[in-house]
Amino acid sequence: MTSPTTFDLGAWLLKCNPAMWDLPRFIGDGNHTIRSWTVSRYRERFTAGQPVLFWVTGPTGAFPTPGLWGAGVVTAHLRPLEITTVTG
Repeated sequence: MTSPTTFDLGAWLLKCNPAMWDLPRFIGDGNHTIRSWTVSRYRERFTAGQPVLFWVTGPTGAFPTPGLWGAGVVTAHLRPLEITTVTG
């Protein structure tokens, strides 16, 4: 398989694993827009204006229901994640 290029890209697929991120709580808290997401591959190829699809993973019958949950666009160039470590 070849790597995607901006020429042949249909949309980036952002994967949500409900075991790692609580989507029902996010929605229950009144949120409707995801403002940041961790991307592990092809970071250098993401650019503002490109389409994205939000996919929830899981087996049939899982909650939340697996499948496509949203569509949008990349709104800014990706930036490194800032991690703060608290010791003590």
